[in-house]
Amino acid sequence: MTNFKSKLFIQWLGIDIKSISWENKYKDQFDLFWSYTFDEKEQFDNHFTKIKKFIGICQEGPFKSWLLWLQESYVIYLFQYYNFSIIEISKISRIQITDVSFMLRAYFIDNMPAQKFNINNDLSIISPQNSKAALSFKDLVESYNITEELIHKKDQSLKELEVTLLKSWVYVYEVLPKKEKKIIKSSSEIPLKKQISFFQELLLLFVLSGVLILGIKFANKWYEDYLTKQVTLFESNFFWLDKNLVFESQTQKTPEIELSFSEIDKLEKTENNLEVSDKSGVIRYEDESDVVVTSVQSLPQNFEIANMEQSSYEEKRKGGYRDFSYGRRRAYRVMLTSVKPGILKSKLYKILNNYSVRKADNVDPGKKIPGGIYFNLYISRAQIKKFLSEMDGIEATILESKTIFGGPRNMDKVFIWIKEV
Repeated sequence: MTNFKSKLFIQWLGIDIKSISWENKYKDQFDLFWSYTFDEKEQFDNHFTKIKKFIGICQEGPFKSWLLWLQESYVIYLFQYYNFSIIEISKISRIQITDVSFMLRAYFIDNMPAQKFNINNDLSIISPQNSKAALSFKDLVESYNITEELIHKKDQSLKELEVTLLKSWVYVYEVLPKKEKKIIKSSSEIPLKKQISFFQELLLLFVLSGVLILGIKFANKWYEDYLTKQVTLFESNFFWLDKNLVFESQTQKTPEIELSFSEIDKLEKTENNLEVSDKSGVIRYEDESDVVVTSVQSLPQNFEIANMEQSSYEEKRKGGYRDFSYGRRRAYRVMLTSVKPGILKSKLYKILNNYSVRKADNVDPGKKIPGGIYFNLYISRAQIKKFLSEMDGIEATILESKTIFGGPRNMDKVFIWIKEV
């Protein structure tokens, strides 16, 4: 007899039976597993043999991690409460002494971190021949002056792991003795009355849920109607008009003029003798005058082709200076007035030579057209501020707008108009 109490071991571990058995639904299965694994009538080495058999069944997964944690906890429990030496624990569990010493070292460091240096010296055992292999828990109590109860703190989450829901649990449960499983099966059968009660409660829950949903629906509809009545819309009201008034259209009758035949003849004679005098003094020409052609060679050979030819005054691309609210690029218009636009044009050429300038379209910059001279240009964006400052110095009107038309990279479009006064 080993005098081992499995209930004391499970209390020391702090396992939450309710959580680990899925709210006690599989509590009978877990109790069978625990009583079979830690049978109080068997020796300690048999307990370890069963745990290792279960570990071998679970190739991987959380249940195998839980079994490894259970094996390590059992090693620590036997060392602490049964006063086995380290080498004895290694022989009982059939675990290498280096692994046993590692488990114990981690356990004591968690509980006594201030003694970490001494614990590493005492429990770093690599062979059974080491003198430290004969250490027991009583030796460590005297060495470290342990007065408080030590607790297994490692992997607290495993104490609440729902192992009975894991896939590997089925394989382990099948290994348990059949006789004991039949007892569990008969005790876990649900009586017919409980089944009927369950379905009654489920039906009642559905009815209450339906009533609640309908109540919310009707309450929401009532509240929407209430809010609709509270809202006042401002709209034209024509009901103040007096409908008793009657509007009648009054048409003016053209007075009838009665003339005799003699009077009509007299009016016709007067109309025929009426002379229209032109007092405006404007000379009118009855016939269209001829246009003199200065050179026959200047006429186009094909008038249909001439109609499709583009004038040197006409740009290929129209617009680009009107403001667009969604444009991303900038365009500028510079308006100048001069009595002598030719002189101002020469001055403007000298200014433009100091900047990076490109022709914007078809018409050459400085083209003289009826009304003045205009420039359609692209100017470097880095120099545009300085250029506009010079234009402002000669009393120019500068307009800025956003445009959707693209252009060369890092250059802005500038239109200059010299109006002849």
